[in-house]
Amino acid sequence: MNSLGIAIATETRKAAASLVFRMISLLLVIGTAALTVSMVLALRSGNEQIIARLAPFGRHEGWPLLTNVVTQIAAAGGLIAFAVALSWIVGREFADGTIAALFAQPISRG
Repeated sequence: MNSLGIAIATETRKAAASLVFRMISLLLVIGTAALTVSMVLALRSGNEQIIARLAPFGRHEGWPLLTNVVTQIAAAGGLIAFAVALSWIVGREFADGTIAALFAQPISRG
């Protein structure tokens, strides 16, 4: 296995054992589901603000409506989740004292 594969395997094991990554995943899934249900229910109840927000696809029904709402919520939530995960990874490198090793890449003489 090359060095990149070893690094990815190591980071994957650290992420799998981390409470932070489990909570990010849990909150992303549950939060997306809860917000989607509440948005669809608010749309069906006739809430004018929600209808205005979902104007381009608020007229849809069934799966097209659900997938459009989930896509919007998951995009925003995924961006926040990615930022939290990335900050945890970099913060962990600082806490372990291994941040300098990230910049120590071998360069060939050629």
